[in-house]
Amino acid sequence: MRMLLLLTAVLCSLSASAQTDTIRVLRQRYYGGKGELKRHALRGLLEQHRSQSPDSMLKYWQEFDRTISTHTAGAHAESAYYRAIYYLKANKLDSALQFTQTGLKKTGGLRKTHQAVCLQLLQGGILVRLNRKKEALRVFFSALQLAEQQKDQSNIIRALNGIGWVQMETEQYRKAIGWFRKAASSGSVGAGPALAIVYSNLASSYGALNRLDSSQYFIGLSLSLARKAQELSTLANAHAIHARIDLERKDEPAALRHMEQAVAARKLLQEPFYIVSDLCVLADIFAMAKKPDKGIATATEAMHLARKYKLEAKKAMIYASLGNNYRVAGNYKALARTLEARLALKDSLHSDALDEEFARMQARHEVSKKQQQISLLRSRETLQQLELDKRNTIIAITSGGLVLVVLMGYLLHNRNKLKQKSVLQAHIIRQQTMTTNKVLRAEENERKRIALELHDGLGQLFSVVKLNLSGIAQDISFKSPGSERTFAKAMDLVDESCREIRLIAHQMAPHILISSGLPAAVADLVNKIDSRQLKATIDVVGFDTGRLPANVESVLFRVIQEAVNNVIKHAGASLLDIQLIRESGQTTVMIEDNGKGFDVNSLELIEGMGLKNIRSRIEYLKGSVDFSSLDGRGTLIAIYLPV
Repeated sequence: MRMLLLLTAVLCSLSASAQTDTIRVLRQRYYGGKGELKRHALRGLLEQHRSQSPDSMLKYWQEFDRTISTHTAGAHAESAYYRAIYYLKANKLDSALQFTQTGLKKTGGLRKTHQAVCLQLLQGGILVRLNRKKEALRVFFSALQLAEQQKDQSNIIRALNGIGWVQMETEQYRKAIGWFRKAASSGSVGAGPALAIVYSNLASSYGALNRLDSSQYFIGLSLSLARKAQELSTLANAHAIHARIDLERKDEPAALRHMEQAVAARKLLQEPFYIVSDLCVLADIFAMAKKPDKGIATATEAMHLARKYKLEAKKAMIYASLGNNYRVAGNYKALARTLEARLALKDSLHSDALDEEFARMQARHEVSKKQQQISLLRSRETLQQLELDKRNTIIAITSGGLVLVVLMGYLLHNRNKLKQKSVLQAHIIRQQTMTTNKVLRAEENERKRIALELHDGLGQLFSVVKLNLSGIAQDISFKSPGSERTFAKAMDLVDESCREIRLIAHQMAPHILISSGLPAAVADLVNKIDSRQLKATIDVVGFDTGRLPANVESVLFRVIQEAVNNVIKHAGASLLDIQLIRESGQTTVMIEDNGKGFDVNSLELIEGMGLKNIRSRIEYLKGSVDFSSLDGRGTLIAIYLPV
């Protein structure tokens, strides 16, 4: 057997030596490199030595820590990450946990980086080993969320595997399998080491459910990937799980072979927590194989390690393995001593369990007393009252439920009515807008038509009349100077009629508005005002970037024209100021005079002065208009349009 152990140790050593070439190259880069190249080589060396003993990591971590003494918080977080791995490998879990917390604090504002996810995944694994499963679950879910945001498939697999690991440790194997399956389905190129662990956990969970075929299949995948990735720790786990499968199949030689390989790998890796567990399983195999001497020696070695590393939780498992082997060996005195030690240990370790049992018994007693009181009440008339109260309660709850249902129905009905009313109101507004649009468009078209008829029809007729009268005047002689003057007056009236027709036609459809735009048309309107009666000015800002839409220009010109006519007819003003401003997607028109003003609350004035027409036109353009006026202090009309 000693030869077999030696052989398995050599095999594991050969597996570990496969990393030699990679490590040699990294060392050359480390000793020959500078700055970031040197740190990159150190990172590679630390990653390579993760699957070896903790001592092999120590010197590289210390050197890495020296190289980042003046660098960023991210580099310090990375140093804390490798130091936590070192303490985890050395079985100093509290120190390992402390450095993961230090590393996460160092990330600061970099909590969504790849380094932060790696620190969280490491922290979750440490918390599981410390039996702080609720905290571990929260950490793994946080890491999963960050990894998904970063689309980091490798860390997504590790986070999903961590969640399944927590479920597996609480013996919820079916739920664990679901999470492991998710992790396996998230596999991608380069995720081999992470998938090896996932497949190993799947095999363990299926084995716990006695689904040995599935367990055998996944442990085969795990072993293949672990060998390919040269991951000794994963390889050792896979061999240990394979040994349990072989035990279930009653294949003791195969179980022994796999278990010995697992133990040899653990010793190379110096992982006492797992070494003790594997030694106990190996001792049980020896007991089953009727080789108690080897089983006792193996269990004794496990006890030595447990005492050395203060692994109190493992001693009960060790005593059980010793007892199995003493029973096979027929050494009943040693068996008795082992059982006594195990019972004493169980009493010391499970005092909390005794307290829980006492609390459970006390609660059961209280329940029994309550049941007796209920039985007594049922034998008396009080029971009838209880039943009546129960019935009334049910009726009240039912009635309340019906009222609630009716109320909810009413609220839903009312809500639907309001919704329908809102839809109808919106439809009415759309119809009104469309109607207003059509009316204004028809009005503008009619203005253009009438202007054209006046200019081309009646205007041309008056021109012909004037021409004919001029011809007649040349062919006849007047009887008296009075007749000649009368004829001259008639010709003047014809001229004035022509001018008036042209003026009306121009006002109804000004050509300058169509050809030159709103500012030019308003300027033309202002220039026609007699400055002796009313001094008018116009300021234009922001219209050099382009013209307004044609319908907007037309409506605004009509509004300004109406306002100017009101000033001329009603205000008695001496000054008129018009401002056209266009900026930030909004057009503003300000029309101000120093006239006598009016009462803006007077409905009769608003109707008579056409202010209602102004308001309706501006609202058609989705704008707003404000009238500000006081008696004797003039009037200000402010128009705002969202164009």
